[in-house]
Amino acid sequence: LGFKVIYLNSKACLFNLCLIKKVVKILRDVKPDILHTSIFYANFFGRAASLFSRPPIIIAEERSLSWEKRFYHVLADRLLNSITDRIIVCSKAVLNFTIRQQRTKRDKYYLIYNAVDAERFNLVETKEEIRKKYGFYNNQFIVGSVGSVIPKKGHRYLIEVSKELSRIIPNFKLLI
Repeated sequence: LGFKVIYLNSKACLFNLCLIKKVVKILRDVKPDILHTSIFYANFFGRAASLFSRPPIIIAEERSLSWEKRFYHVLADRLLNSITDRIIVCSKAVLNFTIRQQRTKRDKYYLIYNAVDAERFNLVETKEEIRKKYGFYNNQFIVGSVGSVIPKKGHRYLIEVSKELSRIIPNFKLLI
């Protein structure tokens, strides 16, 4: 794609000073016009490193309702937001939650909705053809979940309720 990828090979824990040092070196060597980070650990290490090698523009992203952040994560975000030019959020819910959680002024945030080009996924095959293609029968009741398989996504509850649904609904299938 025409850009360099640098693998840091470091454990992302809040007190990893060696990782901050690595990022400072990269920022000093590359001298980016924009530092754009996404999600807590990248936001933390990128912005903390930028204290020692200030890029002209710093952008951070918040992509979810981060209720699982501990108080020191929130405190780090609050402090580093002061050197951040913009914080991009993907929904009004994330915007409102993050403003409340991090106590940062609204004008620091920029809302860019997650987007999908629906035309790219415009199906020309029928439901029956798709089922046949993937080995399912027309009489099966299929429930699917697409997303990261991590605790906050709640797949555990979907699996628990699926046990009951399989007793009630003939030919029930769950896809994760």
